[in-house]
Amino acid sequence: MSSREDESANILALKVLLCGGIAGIVTWASVFPLDMVKTRMQANTIEAYAEARPLLQSQASRRHLNSVTLAREIYHKEGLTPFYRGLGVCSLRAFVVNAAQVCSAPCFAQK
Repeated sequence: MSSREDESANILALKVLLCGGIAGIVTWASVFPLDMVKTRMQANTIEAYAEARPLLQSQASRRHLNSVTLAREIYHKEGLTPFYRGLGVCSLRAFVVNAAQVCSAPCFAQK
């Protein structure tokens, strides 16, 4: 291979890495609020002191929230911030992982 072909292959590989990384960030940024609501719903099912409550607890006393109600409650109490808390670290991880996954097939298939 000539130097020009190597250079164009390297540029192509960098473009594929960049596109894969950006795709990972965009994907996580779009679903991050939904993932936060899902995580909070899962955490609401855990009771801190199960030993302190009665063995037979009435179902009427427990409060069940659906995802829309929980999202509204979070927004009214805490604002928009909790929906995107931790997105920076997640985006960094998503960039690296998705860049490697997207680049692994086309970049190495050419050699």
